Amino acid sequence: MMLYSNKNNLTSPKLWISRQAQRWEMMVFRQPGLWMILCLLLGVILRVIVYISDRCLWIDECMLALNIVTRSWSGLLEPLDWNQGAPLGYLLAVKGITQWVGVSEWSLRSVAFFCSLAGLVGFGVLSRRLLPPWAAVWAVALYAVSPGLVSYSAECKQYACDAATTVGLLVLWDYLHRKGSFWSLASMVLGGMVAIWFSHPAMFVLVGIGGSLLMQTLSQKQTRRYWSVALLGLSWLLSFGVLYSIHLSYLVRNDYLQKYWQEHFLPGTSLNLAGWLWDHGLGWCAISVGRSGALLGGALAIWGGIVLWREQRAWATLVLALLGAALFASALRRYPLAGRLVLFLNPILILMIARGGWSLWNLCSPRAWGVAAFGVLVVLSSGVSECLRECRRPCRSEEIRPLLDVVRQQWQQGDKVLVLRGALPAFLFYTQEEPFPPGVVWANSERFVGSEAWEQWQRLCNSPRLWVLASHYRPEEEAVITAIAEATTQLVGAWSQQGAWLRCYVPHRKTQESSTNMKESPFRLGDQ
Repeated sequence: MMLYSNKNNLTSPKLWISRQAQRWEMMVFRQPGLWMILCLLLGVILRVIVYISDRCLWIDECMLALNIVTRSWSGLLEPLDWNQGAPLGYLLAVKGITQWVGVSEWSLRSVAFFCSLAGLVGFGVLSRRLLPPWAAVWAVALYAVSPGLVSYSAECKQYACDAATTVGLLVLWDYLHRKGSFWSLASMVLGGMVAIWFSHPAMFVLVGIGGSLLMQTLSQKQTRRYWSVALLGLSWLLSFGVLYSIHLSYLVRNDYLQKYWQEHFLPGTSLNLAGWLWDHGLGWCAISVGRSGALLGGALAIWGGIVLWREQRAWATLVLALLGAALFASALRRYPLAGRLVLFLNPILILMIARGGWSLWNLCSPRAWGVAAFGVLVVLSSGVSECLRECRRPCRSEEIRPLLDVVRQQWQQGDKVLVLRGALPAFLFYTQEEPFPPGVVWANSERFVGSEAWEQWQRLCNSPRLWVLASHYRPEEEAVITAIAEATTQLVGAWSQQGAWLRCYVPHRKTQESSTNMKESPFRLGDQ
């Protein structure tokens, strides 16, 4: 049989190859649903890699974990130690998992991890409903590799839950907006009441949803819908009022948190307002799509907002009301808008970036598609590069556990351990089950600097060996340790891990202070 012929009923090799290429293009390159599934799988893989990395808890995680592990269920209702704040529902969920499977890094981070996966899947559903097919694919790709969402997807902190809660509330809003049925209204009522207990900024999202529904009701003059909007608002306010009275009010009165976040509250003067909005706006984009793509991503988000205002007025009203509520709370010094605390805005910002990018693509002529594609790739590659860096070397990693193993393995009678302030939460967490003997550990409640550092060092120099443990440390503390140690001791061992270090010193000569004076030192940690 001949492979090909000039007759019309037979196919030449070139024509056959051309038809197969077209068929492959139709099957793969023109199927947005397939690409969305691949993007979702990529997002799941990145989050799993971060979750199973088996890194130690860093200082913020340890401070929250100590509250969860050491307190009773009712104790979580009281103000948290270490100046920590977290939604009550999140605290109880993590407490329940640790009671069920035991205390470990994986159990403490599991709630954030599963919320992150749920948020990823929910965002795929949301983007398909709000955006054109290929714009939805790009939105899911950005969400899958968003540096902030991936980085906080496996931490004993609530920020991944904030983003997932935003996605869940937007899905319920879209369901109510499209259906308007009794069940969609009931879902929105119950979903909003529950969300407030699992995410502090969920109230801003609910304000945006309520504002959008109210404006739609006023514009359409539907008198019957006033009662539905009133029911939503009253139910959410009731839930928030109960939560505020039993748990949330102490955060507002925390002077340390007010001082720590003071630069990230909306300034009251117009002179500083423009600079603040520029800096923090770029910061919001950076945590969504990466630093190198923040400027272009912000420009696309602004253009996407304009397009949404023209095409989907209800959605644009929701975004404006949400941002207005968040900025108003920031101006009242009730919620700082920076860093991990704005992770709840990521889903909305990514939707706007994707809508703006797709609109720009459609506006370009075929000859200019390369320019639009280049912009899309810049924003996407920015997130990918930071995600890969996070998977390879997490930025918030303080590996103190291997250093504690070194101390235990080389421990000798009479040794003492000096724990610097930044390492204290991690030290307390990782020595709960196997504490050091009483009177051995000395800890700093302040930075190890100044004359007090020298006096404390002199008290400890009567021991045969002195171990110094540091994590989440500051350069000035390390410089003070080095300067004092060179004058009074000899370095006999040094170990380092990412974000932490350990040193062992032998004094040149013992001090004359007795152990009685040591016990009276205000720096003594005492019994674990």
